[in-house]
Amino acid sequence: RPSMIGVGTQKKRVYLDYAATTPLDGEVLAAMEEYHRNGFGNANALYREGREAFSVLEDARKRVSRLLGSKRPSEIIFTSGGTESDNTAVFGLVQGRLRSQKPAHIIVSEFEHHAVLEPAKRLASLGNEVSYLRPRSDGLVHPDDLQLLLRPDTALVSVMMANNEIGTVQPVKELAAVAHTVGAVFHTDAVQALGKCDFDLEASGIDAASFSGHKIYGPKGVGVLYLRRKTPLRAQMLGGGQEMGLRSGTQNVAGAVGFARALEIAHIKRSTENERLRMLQ
Repeated sequence: RPSMIGVGTQKKRVYLDYAATTPLDGEVLAAMEEYHRNGFGNANALYREGREAFSVLEDARKRVSRLLGSKRPSEIIFTSGGTESDNTAVFGLVQGRLRSQKPAHIIVSEFEHHAVLEPAKRLASLGNEVSYLRPRSDGLVHPDDLQLLLRPDTALVSVMMANNEIGTVQPVKELAAVAHTVGAVFHTDAVQALGKCDFDLEASGIDAASFSGHKIYGPKGVGVLYLRRKTPLRAQMLGGGQEMGLRSGTQNVAGAVGFARALEIAHIKRSTENERLRMLQ
């Protein structure tokens, strides 16, 4: 949190709440500026400006895909941020799994972000059943505890990768494997883990993951939903069918460029930055 530190007779304000948001990196701003000023084309238009914007957007998608370890760029969906990615995952994955009008069973951890907890509550109010997975005193969600809650009708399990309050990093690869034993899809809110943890989404077995740019010195208002190929998801924003038909709306090309550049910088600096933070801790 922000605090006041005395330096002689002067007081200097120091901002410490980087888990809430980070300042925009100068290199990220420079990368975005061209597309704010001149590269303004709609990436869905068929004339030159649109094709140029589309090419830039797809280049950003490829860079993000490579750094997150997804197998194909088409598994990367640009959104407006972590909240939209979480909402789309919870609602869209449950609706995508339902093959009948029967209610679904959903499991979320008790210490999820509200962007997961509130959609789960909404689904419960619509007749679905939600089970809450309690972390143990070590701050971790244990695969054995998840196993006890699973049912044949479990459609979705959502457990965040790094908790935004206490910082514990969950064993999401093991949790995803347990969820898959009953055919459930596994989603993780990875917003706080981005830039701090290694990512190999293809190897992890995770079906969906949420990310946000402003946690890694990137722009606000842009995020990513990773969706493993062939994972059924019902779109929540309808219209022009952008983002492989999964998120309609004119894409934020400059935001996508900023997200990709911020992720590249975070990847380069992660080991030294993590060591610096450990020293400060």
